[in-house]
Amino acid sequence: MYVFRAHFCCGISVLCDFAEELQTYFEQFGKVVEVVLKTEHETGLPRGFGFVGFADPASVDKVRIYVVLFCIKLKIS
Repeated sequence: MYVFRAHFCCGISVLCDFAEELQTYFEQFGKVVEVVLKTEHETGLPRGFGFVGFADPASVDKVRIYVVLFCIKLKIS
C-alpha cells in the first residue's frame, strides 16, 4: 500500500483521455502510482481535471517548485 500525495491538474482537454500522457509527463518528478481523470457521473464525459498521485510526497513539492519557476519565467519574458 502506498501513502502518497496527489497533484491537482486542471485545464485538461475534455476531448481526449490523457491519463497515459499525464503519467508519462509527471514521472520526471517521481514515481507515479495513480492518475485519476474525473468524469461526470451521469454522462461519463470528462470534466477537464484530475489528480496525479505519487509514491513519494516530495515529488509533489518538486512539481510545485517547477510550476512556480515556470510562472516566474513567463512573467520575466
